[in-house]
Amino acid sequence: MPGGSVPLEGWSYNLEPVDFAHQLEKLQERGFRFVSLANYLAAGELPGGRSRKQVAVTFDDGWLDNHRYALPILDRLGVPATFFVVSGEMAGVKAERRMGAGELREMRAAGMDIGAHTRSHPNLASLSEARLDEEIGGCKADLEALLSGEVRHFAYPGGRFNGAVQACVRRQGFAAACGVVGAGANRPEARFALSRDVFTPRMERPRDRLLLHPVGRWLWRRGSALKAMRKRTEVGTTGGML
Repeated sequence: MPGGSVPLEGWSYNLEPVDFAHQLEKLQERGFRFVSLANYLAAGELPGGRSRKQVAVTFDDGWLDNHRYALPILDRLGVPATFFVVSGEMAGVKAERRMGAGELREMRAAGMDIGAHTRSHPNLASLSEARLDEEIGGCKADLEALLSGEVRHFAYPGGRFNGAVQACVRRQGFAAACGVVGAGANRPEARFALSRDVFTPRMERPRDRLLLHPVGRWLWRRGSALKAMRKRTEVGTTGGML
């Protein structure tokens, strides 16, 4: 969507509170250990890399229901999480649907990490360098002033980014940035394009089972890479014929 905002309503990354709790409990039963995003990144720098059983939980946009429903569940289960927040106004979204200063401060006081998600949730890949600095750096400055603390992590709205966007995120002093593509290995060299998995509510489908198993994840990545390679080959062949 060049020049436009990334849609905020009607997408598929929503869960009922009971399903969210079920997912966390299921992962704990399987031996997964929840860590903060900062600790997840630090573990990846250790010799041998991080354990495949380490998991970091993230949320995007800064919806009020994150505070109302997710925080009590996270607190009960002892799970840390990162909340990527839009610091300014979002078109078509009423302010009362979003966390305000009080909720964000409570989140941080409860041990949660607050990350940046731009000032207005635009399609970053369509913006000039000056606008990128305003959206990305401006959001960081807004949140740091509000919370009286450093904001180190960023998430790309809608997962849209390119080289210029990544360069801006680095320039503004972030330690890492998250996309939306799943099943990635999240090695240190990919810290500005971190992969995030999305599971179905009850985590019972074949794709869920694949992503929860190390061999399954490797097979999924291989299949995705081969599919992308075939697509590039088809585009190149078509381009040559034209």
